[in-house]
Amino acid sequence: AELVAASAVGDASTIERIVADTRAAASSWAARAVDDRAAVLHAAGRMLAARRAQLLEVMVVEAGKTLGEGDPEVS
Repeated sequence: AELVAASAVGDASTIERIVADTRAAASSWAARAVDDRAAVLHAAGRMLAARRAQLLEVMVVEAGKTLGEGDPEVS
């Protein structure tokens, strides 16, 4: 078996903190101007596009998809 990725495992208090931080960030995000939010989302899209080949490879290895099957999900 091939290791595809690894991640840390958190306990309940870690998860609760993450949820609280996310809720707090949501109001801050909503208060930002639409143009600012759009700029952040466009930047995130550019980052994902730059890693497209790597993300497609993960889809193939992790989900057992062919390149053709994974491509629409990554695009």
